Amino acid sequence: MAIDEAIAVGCADLQRKGGLRYVGLFDWTDLSGQQITYSGAQHSITSLGATETGVLFEFKDETATLNISASKENGQTAFEISVEMYIPRMDATKFNAIDKAQDVCLFACVQDTNGIDWILGISEDFENVDVNYRNQTYGKLNALEGTTSSAYTEENGITLTFYCRQFCLPYTYTGTNTIDTSAGTMELS
Repeated sequence: MAIDEAIAVGCADLQRKGGLRYVGLFDWTDLSGQQITYSGAQHSITSLGATETGVLFEFKDETATLNISASKENGQTAFEISVEMYIPRMDATKFNAIDKAQDVCLFACVQDTNGIDWILGISEDFENVDVNYRNQTYGKLNALEGTTSSAYTEENGITLTFYCRQFCLPYTYTGTNTIDTSAGTMELS
C-alpha cells in the first residue's frame, strides 16, 4: 500500500461533537453464509449480504464512548476496540437483556452523534473466506460494573463494556441503518 492520501482538518471537522447515539449488538452466527462487501477505497462495509437485525442498547446521554488503541506485535498491528456505556437504573429486565448477550460472539454497529455508523468486530484482514464467522475478530461483552451507590442523590446503574480485537481500524457502514427504539432493534440492510 502506497502512502498517497493526506489528512486535512477543516471547519466542519472542528465543529464535530463527541459521544455515541446508539449501540446495536448482533450475533455473529447470523452472518453464517453471508458475503460481507467491503469498499477498500472508502474503508467501509457496504453490505452484510442480507438484512441483519440486532438488539438496541440505549444508555444515558453523554456517557458512552468508543475507544481504539493499537499495538504492533510480531509485525502485525492489532486494534483493541471498546465501547463503554452507562445504563441507568438496574432492574431485572436490563439484567435479562445483558445476560442473553453473554457468551455470544458479537459484532456491533455503533452510531456516533455525527450520524456515522461504525462496524466493530468484523475485520477483513485474516478473515476466514470459507466461513466468515470463524475469523476470530468478533466482540463480546467483557466487563460489567453496577452500583446502587449509597446516597439518594447518586446514580444507580450499570457500566457495560463491549470489546473486540481486530486487525484493521473500524469500518464505516454505508448501507441502510434503521433504528426502531420502540421495538428495541437496529436493522442493517
